[in-house]
This record gives sequence, C-alpha cells and structure tokens, in this order.
Amino acid sequence: MTDQTERLAQIRARVQAATPGPWTTKTLHTTLADATFIAASRQDIPYLLDLVDSLTAERDAALAQRDAELAALREKVRAWEALAREAVEEFDDARRYASDGYASEYFTKKWDYNETSVRFQERLGALSNNQEGR
Repeated sequence: MTDQTERLAQIRARVQAATPGPWTTKTLHTTLADATFIAASRQDIPYLLDLVDSLTAERDAALAQRDAELAALREKVRAWEALAREAVEEFDDARRYASDGYASEYFTKKWDYNETSVRFQERLGALSNNQEGR
C-alpha cells in the first residue's frame, strides 16, 4: 500500500466508524469514534484538499496536453485537406480540357504531369514524415 492509499483507507475507516450525520454544534452524545473523527479532521481535511489540488493540476495538465495534440492533429488534417483540394482542382482542370478536346494542348502547355506529380509526392511525403515524427 502506498502512503496515500493507506492514508485514504484510514480516513475512510474513521468516516465509516463515526455516527452518521448531520451533526450540529449542539450534539451532546459523542462516541469515541466521533471524537476520533473530529480530532483527525484537522489533519485529514488539509490533506484531502491538497490531494484535490494535486489531482486537479494533473487533470488540467493532461487536458492541456490533449488540447495541444488535438490542435496539432487539426492542423495536419487541414494540410491534408488543402492538398486534396489542390489535387482535385488540378485533375478537374485536366478533365475539362480533355472533354473540350484540348487535352494535348493542356497536357503539353499548362499541366506537366511529372512536375505536378513530383510536387504532390513531395508534399505527401512531408505530411507523412510530419505524421510519423509526432
């Protein structure tokens, strides 16, 4: 048992042994268990409050880390979406030219498949490497 677990078990035992509440300042019949509970409460309550503060700080740090990770993932998704939109636009342009009978002109003058392919592959690689480096 850790010190914290043992301390919490002792506090729980005192709570369970004490008379059920509600208590008032006018309670005349106090048992030994009640007196033990009351006497220990001076140390137990600050301990429990410190524990609550510590757990709250841990939770807040975990939430901040989660939020930072989510923000980074959202940024990656936006980058992938932008790349996908750009690819769709490029290929839609090529399809329009092909359907208008200008395929050879488009592919020779405007759209260099190798250049576009290399550019997209480089960006995909950069996004993938960024993903793996997380």
